[in-house]
Amino acid sequence: MTMTSRSGTVLTTLDHQIPPFIPQGAEMMTAKVELPPGEPMLTLVDEGELAARARWAGVTPARR
Repeated sequence: MTMTSRSGTVLTTLDHQIPPFIPQGAEMMTAKVELPPGEPMLTLVDEGELAARARWAGVTPARR
């Protein structure tokens, strides 16, 4: 791992690290969506929220 400082920020570069190595202080969010075969196309409902058209037809998402 290589760490370089640029004007007060730290840039971390992973060279030959074996996953699941995560640098200290790293922030990330992952999501895995599994759909059965034949599932209709997904539609973006609200910021970061997904809903299948067939399941949520006519439903208005709650606003934050």
